[in-house]
Amino acid sequence: MARSRVRIALVVGGLSLIGLAAFQQGCGSEGDSEFPDRGDAGSNEGDGGTPPGFGDAQSPPNTDGSKPCVNLQCNQVSCEDGGTTTISGKVYDPAGKNPLYNALVYIPNGKVEPFDDDAGVTCDKCGGAFASGAPLVADITGPDGTFTLKNVPVDVTLPMVIQVGKWRRVVSLPAATRCTNNPITDVSKLRLPRNQSEGHIPLTAIATGGADPFECLLLKIGIDASEFTLPGGSGRIHMYRAHSGVDLAPDAGGGDAGTPLSSVLWNDPAALRRYDVVLFPCEATPNNAAKEAALQQTDAGYGNVEHYVDIGGRLFTTHYSYTWLERAPQPFPMVANWQHDESDRSDRAGANATLFTQIDTSFPKGLAFSQWLSFVGASPDAGVLPIVDWRHDVQSENKPPSQRWITADTRTAYADASTADANAAGNVVEHFTFNAPIEAGVDDAGAPLQCGKAVFSDFHVSAGERTANQPFPQECKLNPMSPQEKALEFMLFDLSACIQIEDQPPPPPPPPPPTK
Repeated sequence: MARSRVRIALVVGGLSLIGLAAFQQGCGSEGDSEFPDRGDAGSNEGDGGTPPGFGDAQSPPNTDGSKPCVNLQCNQVSCEDGGTTTISGKVYDPAGKNPLYNALVYIPNGKVEPFDDDAGVTCDKCGGAFASGAPLVADITGPDGTFTLKNVPVDVTLPMVIQVGKWRRVVSLPAATRCTNNPITDVSKLRLPRNQSEGHIPLTAIATGGADPFECLLLKIGIDASEFTLPGGSGRIHMYRAHSGVDLAPDAGGGDAGTPLSSVLWNDPAALRRYDVVLFPCEATPNNAAKEAALQQTDAGYGNVEHYVDIGGRLFTTHYSYTWLERAPQPFPMVANWQHDESDRSDRAGANATLFTQIDTSFPKGLAFSQWLSFVGASPDAGVLPIVDWRHDVQSENKPPSQRWITADTRTAYADASTADANAAGNVVEHFTFNAPIEAGVDDAGAPLQCGKAVFSDFHVSAGERTANQPFPQECKLNPMSPQEKALEFMLFDLSACIQIEDQPPPPPPPPPPTK
């Protein structure tokens, strides 16, 4: 899939950015000696802050009546023969290992405002308002994580923002050499933050379950262990314990009070609203009667979780945590045609432990996902994802509102056709997503009116990763990432991104306004 490169200019402090003609008429063309050096424009690596000199550089009005340049805009230059000054690179996950798709990369022309972490869950739709700092030039990364920023300022140290939803990092780059490409090869400058000192991480709640150590995947993608704390702690990943889940180790911040039960989270709407992302991995059973009384899910809890997603929350569920969708108030149960076949799964006699699934490439992001899996070495063949601990709970998705990503015919996992028939094997959807509130739809321009998003994966994220009878993080074996772990890393960052219509390409940043 070919992807377009996008360069944007936005309104800065009420003054619109100027086109190339304006630059040639005196708005910083070839540098502007009238302005003092703006110094190190990006020395404050991390999240937010005002680069030195921002707000004090502005050219006089242009003779043709067009508006003056501001800040780094004054250091954009015209090049001969239609050339341009560019910066290129590849964005990575916090571990610096896997590239990231659909990350926004830009040079800000003003202060990058910190996120308001006291605001709780917010309605984060794609658009210029979500990119703080008046982006001067920007691009969206492709399936291989690459980006190119065109017409970047020269002769001054540059701040560069890397952002996926509420994941954000601001790094400092050396002055660009004019009228040529300036590749960034230092991965440490191109990855998302591992901790709060490096940037902003979405506030996330995880309820550890008995069958799927999703928390170990968070370590593998590069989040520092110090960011995992109890809800009252200062970390960005807050630990709760669901049925047969693990506790946060006392020496890792768990303390003597112990890890709170997941019911403390889903029984309290205010507690849910604190979080940008909530992770409910498989609890090893969907049967309430098999759980201790304090962890039995309730109608009130289902309603709270649905409302959380409707107001902008991001919810990730795996396997038996389909209960948070199927048992929720309408219309959540209608997102899929549920078909729970306990005889057709990877751990049944006659079934292969590995199921070769197909990526749905009929929509742009699905094609990008397929390409990304190839780039990270997770696909033996294009569009194929091998998964273990596969299950049979969704016969098909209902579209709208749901978008399927991964499908399979489970009959292919059996050497004996009669066994496959006896186990009622057949077509399944192994992964789908939907936006919420479902009934909100889109506006007259086709933009989504939804605020939140939910994900369901009918396989365990980190099969075989847990060491029995150990708390977190000692439980995590931290083996190399499996193909399905890589796939769900992609989905975790996709879940974190701003809300868009699922079957359309990621929207580019908004175009520049008129210059006069």
